[in-house]
Amino acid sequence: MEMDKDNQLNVLTIEGALTSDVRLTYDDTRKISIAKFYLKNTSRVGQNTYYNDCYVVVYGKKAEGCAEHLCAGDTCTVTGKVSTWQKTDKHGNPQPGITLIASDVYYNKKQ
Repeated sequence: MEMDKDNQLNVLTIEGALTSDVRLTYDDTRKISIAKFYLKNTSRVGQNTYYNDCYVVVYGKKAEGCAEHLCAGDTCTVTGKVSTWQKTDKHGNPQPGITLIASDVYYNKKQ
């Protein structure tokens, strides 16, 4: 079965800690709240440890909830669609990244 490129699954779930406070803005044109933050997590493969940063964007009431319940250092789990991007650093090296357009955000309770 051949999949249409526009209908491929494109969902990622990531858990990590916020590297800074949630930045909440409001888009007057679309009349919607927008929350933006970075999540950092680690993964280990054999002896190597990899640090991953993920830029997260949340819309609507969920964005307002993120701004109310999350701050730097808190952990959460985010599920959403992936968008990739690439910029060039000051030395001309490509720096790839991902943006996660959140559909669900789960706040991890502090003990």
